[in-house]
Amino acid sequence: MNKLTVILPCLNEAENLPKLIKEIESFIPDCRIIVVDDSSSDGTGEAVSKLINQNIIVLERTQRGLRTSIFDALGYVKTSYVAVMDSDLSHPPKALAEMFQDAKSSKDLVIGSRYVDGGKSYVSLKRHMGSWLINWFARLILGIPLKDVTGGFLCGPTKILKKIFPYLKASYGDYCIELLFYAKSMNVNFVELPFTYRWREWGETKSGTSWKYIGVGLEYGWTVLRLLWNGSHQINGDKTEFLPPVIMESTKQPPDWMREPWAHKLSCLWNAQRSLWTIQLKGKLAKAREIHRSRSDIEDIYNVVTN
Repeated sequence: MNKLTVILPCLNEAENLPKLIKEIESFIPDCRIIVVDDSSSDGTGEAVSKLINQNIIVLERTQRGLRTSIFDALGYVKTSYVAVMDSDLSHPPKALAEMFQDAKSSKDLVIGSRYVDGGKSYVSLKRHMGSWLINWFARLILGIPLKDVTGGFLCGPTKILKKIFPYLKASYGDYCIELLFYAKSMNVNFVELPFTYRWREWGETKSGTSWKYIGVGLEYGWTVLRLLWNGSHQINGDKTEFLPPVIMESTKQPPDWMREPWAHKLSCLWNAQRSLWTIQLKGKLAKAREIHRSRSDIEDIYNVVTN
């Protein structure tokens, strides 16, 4: 079925969601919409329930989390294409319609981008610089061939997201970095289309105050480093980049406790310590070789002099 399902994760978006849904339906009339409400306290569920029809599903959850809300919604997607966008009207439905058409024609993963030519971002200077820095860091460290890896505005074949999402570990918007990194490892082709990002007019941002925003940025940076340490492997000097073990086709699933945040962070710390040991060992070996060379030179000089 060559149609589109739009996933809208939300928390306290009663003023934004009804307007957003109507705009989506006006630009893509035959699309399906899945609203994932993480126990909103402002009446979001009630506001959306008034709009429910055969193409709109509302999932009410007690658990909160952006990545898990998208994962839960994917279980209800029956169409060939799926899109994910913010529920605060910062991602324009008009741009989504263009992304959908491009995805259908190219079969690629289409990313809405604020940082390609034609893209714009109307946010505060602090948020703009923070976003630019994280995007630059992720591209530099992970080699993702995109200019916007944190926007969370994407559209593409459902099978790609369904294959990758069960193994993502990030909890907030950094899931997008992880998703794109694994997609790159699977040789998925990307297309970036420009859009204009506008700051919300109603409701409160989930990234919160300045201090919380800094914490979010650090969490994104941690995700980048975790992917660097654990994401790809080289065997016997082969330059071919292999998929992470969790992405390879397998019926064996990791135990639940390995998906806990503390387990991921403990794993990253262990790998960092192991890397440090390796660096220290290489330094000691290099020093030992220098000492050995020095001793050999002294012995050679002694033999020349004495003979």
